[in-house]
Amino acid sequence: MLGFDITLMGVKACLLASFYPILLYFSKKAGLVFATLTTLIFTILSFLFASRTLFFCIFISLLLSYSKSIPRKIQFYIPIIIVPSFIAACLINWHSILGRWFIVQNILDNIETIPLTGFGWRSFNLHYSEWQSAYFNSQPGSHIYVMLADCPLFAFNEVLNFYVEFGIFSPILFLFLWVFIFSLLLRKESDKIRHYAITCLVILIFSIVSYPFHSVWIILVFTFFILLIIVSLIKSRLLFLAVYTIIFGIVICVGVQYYRYSETNGKWVAAQMIPISEKNDKRVAYQELIQDLYGNPYFLKDYVNYLLNDEQIKDAQYILFRFEKYFIRYDFLISLGQSFLMQDDMRMASRFYSAAHSIIPNRFIPLAFLMRIAIQEKDIFKARNYANQILLMKEKVPSNITASIKAEAREWLSLQGF
Repeated sequence: MLGFDITLMGVKACLLASFYPILLYFSKKAGLVFATLTTLIFTILSFLFASRTLFFCIFISLLLSYSKSIPRKIQFYIPIIIVPSFIAACLINWHSILGRWFIVQNILDNIETIPLTGFGWRSFNLHYSEWQSAYFNSQPGSHIYVMLADCPLFAFNEVLNFYVEFGIFSPILFLFLWVFIFSLLLRKESDKIRHYAITCLVILIFSIVSYPFHSVWIILVFTFFILLIIVSLIKSRLLFLAVYTIIFGIVICVGVQYYRYSETNGKWVAAQMIPISEKNDKRVAYQELIQDLYGNPYFLKDYVNYLLNDEQIKDAQYILFRFEKYFIRYDFLISLGQSFLMQDDMRMASRFYSAAHSIIPNRFIPLAFLMRIAIQEKDIFKARNYANQILLMKEKVPSNITASIKAEAREWLSLQGF
């Protein structure tokens, strides 16, 4: 999903990392004091954002920017500083590293099932969810990854993410970009071109551990600097005018799309504010929004929740199946389970709640519904099993909902004399 959302921490950190080399270029010209101040400010921001990748990119940018002026004796000690610093940064929040490695491991374990040209645009969440579910079904119990599991929209590695969606074209494209950028840094290019290349390099570094190429803003920045590099290498007045015309056109298109995005989001907020009692107005507002926001998984979840709360079950199921590809898989299964539960179809409801639990075993909501269905069907054995699972499972994020579910399970077991 290409997003205009600039509030995501990964997007903000990557944008900061991409601006730093250019600011460093101008700061160097202004003097050492300005360069030091710029570096200090960005380093503080990396700690405020708790972004190890941003900190690493600042260090790499600084190193490449001053590489020509670093004495050979000092160059020998640089790896001695970098390696321990990198290891220390990873150990600060090793659960995050482990969680992302789990995603990578699942993709690599299933890589032979991916067609040569991929599964298609926006297909990652659907197929990755199936792989993660199969992994936990084959290895039940208190596995190390159970508490780290989620239902990600991205792979936190753009090469693998786009390989799932576009197949062999992804590694070929990224290999070309890496070779192109490194060739610029290894050649004796002008300081300006080097800093353009460093900007592109830090975005590529983020692409290994994050999702920069799912943000319109980062794609815009990356494309802008690639075009600037081309113009600087091929000194042609005609090419100069053509490239800047393209840049101007892209900026205008993005500006128009962002205006539409902001306007549509405003209408979505307004639709949420309409009281549930004004059924006709609320229904019309959501129906108009679906044309523009059908690709937004958070809007789809909100729309289906509204339909289910208003007992428009058939309409909710239509939206679920019509736009299945765009839902977060876990939300899709939970909503579908709820819709069948409202129709008193316990078999189908259990099926979808079980599927949701298989994807993310650390979530309490699927287990709570499975326990309630078993109680309603008077299946004491299953109900007891689900209740015990709820009580034994650790809380990933303590909340009133999980506390209430645990209390419900404990009360039922107590009433049954278990």
